[in-house]
Amino acid sequence: MVWKTACALVLAGVSVWTLAGCASQASSQKWSSEQVLQAFIDAGLEVANPEELTEYDFDMMGVVAKQGTGFLIPSLCVVRRPIFDQVVGCGGIILAFDSSDELGKVQAYFAKLVNEGAGVAPRVIVKDNILVLVSGELSEERADEYKEALESMR
Repeated sequence: MVWKTACALVLAGVSVWTLAGCASQASSQKWSSEQVLQAFIDAGLEVANPEELTEYDFDMMGVVAKQGTGFLIPSLCVVRRPIFDQVVGCGGIILAFDSSDELGKVQAYFAKLVNEGAGVAPRVIVKDNILVLVSGELSEERADEYKEALESMR
């Protein structure tokens, strides 16, 4: 349940830092959030307590996605700060979209936050119809591992 709170807080505009470029508008490949999660697991990445997002979660976030999965990154979930900061900084969210327009809107929202100088921000990774948010607390090197796992999907 912790990741659901993080998901809502992140998408409500806590902050963002873009790790990857624009969505591939021309691709017809449709991935599911479960396939992405499995790619992360297969790559040996930290993924704990995965939970599928519900319609209520999407409504709460104001996101129009086909499906989504939230997960925790256990090494980041240590009690060292107030609970609000801890929740925001220790997980990831995988969103699968039916529409490249909807994906583009969410990605543009995060790009706008970056341009406005938001604080510690989730890293945004995009491939085809998938948008992944991973904690901004994750080092760039470790975030790149999630990016590489996503990009290696064929």
